[in-house]
Amino acid sequence: MDCELSELSNSSDGIITEQQTSKKRIKTGRERDVLKKLRATTHELGPDCNCKRYRCFKNISVEERTRIIREFNNLGNYNDQSKYLCGFITVLPVMRRRSRLGDDNDQYNLASYAYRVRVFCDGKLEDKSVCVKAFISIYGISAKRVQTLRESLATTGVIPIDKRGKHKNRPRKLSDEIVNKVEGFLKSLKGRKSHNSLKDSNKTYLPDNLNIKKLHSLFENKNSGQKISYESFRNIFETKFNISFGYPRKDTCGTCDSLKTEIATLTEKLKNTTPTSAPLVHSEIEKELNKKQKRSMKTDTLEAISMDFQKNLPTPNITTNDAYYRRQLNFITFNVHILSSGQSIFYTYDGSVAKKGADDICSMLFNFIYKILPSQVRQLVIFCDSCAGQNKNITVFRFFHYLVTEKNRSDLVKMVFPIRGHSYLEYDRNMSLVNCNSYTETPDNWREVLLTSRTKPSPFTVVDCEKDIIFQNWTDYLQVHYSKKCNLKTRPIRIIEFRKESRALIFHKDTYCGMYVSTVITKQQNKRGRKTRQSSTRGNIEINALKPLYEGKLTINDAKYKDLLNLKQFLMKEESQKFYENLKKNNDIQDSEDEYVDNIPLDEVED
Repeated sequence: MDCELSELSNSSDGIITEQQTSKKRIKTGRERDVLKKLRATTHELGPDCNCKRYRCFKNISVEERTRIIREFNNLGNYNDQSKYLCGFITVLPVMRRRSRLGDDNDQYNLASYAYRVRVFCDGKLEDKSVCVKAFISIYGISAKRVQTLRESLATTGVIPIDKRGKHKNRPRKLSDEIVNKVEGFLKSLKGRKSHNSLKDSNKTYLPDNLNIKKLHSLFENKNSGQKISYESFRNIFETKFNISFGYPRKDTCGTCDSLKTEIATLTEKLKNTTPTSAPLVHSEIEKELNKKQKRSMKTDTLEAISMDFQKNLPTPNITTNDAYYRRQLNFITFNVHILSSGQSIFYTYDGSVAKKGADDICSMLFNFIYKILPSQVRQLVIFCDSCAGQNKNITVFRFFHYLVTEKNRSDLVKMVFPIRGHSYLEYDRNMSLVNCNSYTETPDNWREVLLTSRTKPSPFTVVDCEKDIIFQNWTDYLQVHYSKKCNLKTRPIRIIEFRKESRALIFHKDTYCGMYVSTVITKQQNKRGRKTRQSSTRGNIEINALKPLYEGKLTINDAKYKDLLNLKQFLMKEESQKFYENLKKNNDIQDSEDEYVDNIPLDEVED
């Protein structure tokens, strides 16, 4: 236990504070609280009063009585119900007093009371007078409760408040000293906070090998003279702190958390010391704080992104049953998430504009690097999956090597391929914000959905690839400068780097902690053993111009085209119908649009 306590106290991930907001879920509460809630919401109609004066139950129908008690139960709170009942009790002066036991022994009523209920009559709300027995029966309350309300209104004129359980004569109440020690103990534990969740949260996470019972034992071992029951300890833990056990699946960097904690500690020390009282100490703390803050600042020359294709969205996405039995057009989204600022760019197009191959990715990345990424960024780190048909292939490798060595756009590009199932990258969170059940008729409707799916830290940036991107054939363009075949096995690679100083090499490793291995990616030596001159190859690239990847719109196979025209009749807008009529079709029944799919096997890639 002492070891666990020392590990928690010495941890530098984060500091636990008292919660500022409610817990993550609503607690049911103790049994007495549940029963109290049930009593307030389960009032039942009472018997007929058989009143001859007001004829209460005959003048008020069963439906109205049922409605009245249902609305009364829906109030759900004892004090709110008391306020409601007091509104229908009128205090009147006593008109006549008749003494039966003599003036000395008789007890006179303080006031006279009239009772009303509010019912619907001819479509209007109307108050009807009832006797006290009917008043008790209609609201399903006791005579004692009515008496309490009457006495409070007659003597003080104030609606009574429920004071049960709010007295201060508890002999077993915890002293403030013990409560402060428990709170101080819980604050001394240092956990981890999550900043990558969908919503901002003040929750702190402790290791999953701990629980409330262990923390209670740790507290008693540390404070041997102080005894507190487990129930009281648990009550303080759950009501005053927002703590959970088990680290979140999306958590912060340990180095960043450590720096934030050190900065917070130094800032607090700086507040407690002044230049006049302790000038040397103040200057030393200020100097150390400046070092930590500079270390925590992000650099303008380094940027990290994560990228991936998102789920294909069906177009049109309508509620008609025929949509379940018809082929639909794919709306494709390629997400690039900038980690430093949280900016997220969606490159969007439909299946008639482009596919999902390596050339398509290179074209979109070329637009991102030259149009969106700041020009001062010289080092780029990319996190992406290991899909061989998209990210992890020789065309993409050549593309980044070309940008670094020939175009001089960056000094270093580093690609990191996380282990499948353990990545938890930001683009997955981005797609979870998109309402995939939205009603859409055309790709432009999906773009509108994306634009309104996020507000913080900034709305999604949506790029229409049909208008803003030129898909180019990078494979043929780079074929002249690079070797014909891939000289390395791509499947086991976890990290690969493209460095400016190494014009012919790429560096890669099969583990995250291993040594880099270099591989020649440019053309090998000629038959005479001489290297190909860089000047001549650079000239060949300039002569071999980039060509468009597609000539106009892609064709839709005949079977899908017929299905889309069938769904066209359910669309409300005329321009939406024209969109599907203008699609280009062919007579090939085989569906070739899904040639490039996610998660295809990672084989050795050749051109």
